[in-house]
Amino acid sequence: MKAEQLLTLASLIRSACVGPDQYPAWCDDEIRHLDEPPFWLLALAIEQDKIAAAGILLDAAEYVMT
Repeated sequence: MKAEQLLTLASLIRSACVGPDQYPAWCDDEIRHLDEPPFWLLALAIEQDKIAAAGILLDAAEYVMT
């Protein structure tokens, strides 16, 4: 994913537009389509706290930008 997409998803999660009842299913679907899913995606799939989930995405976006 691009950094902009990760930042948008982080913002949606922090604002509660996307909740812990929604993003794990998206993560699972993405994981199924990847031979080697990135660690951030695996971590996000099991994270229930919205602040921690947004943090995972912000860290991933920072990594992608470097």
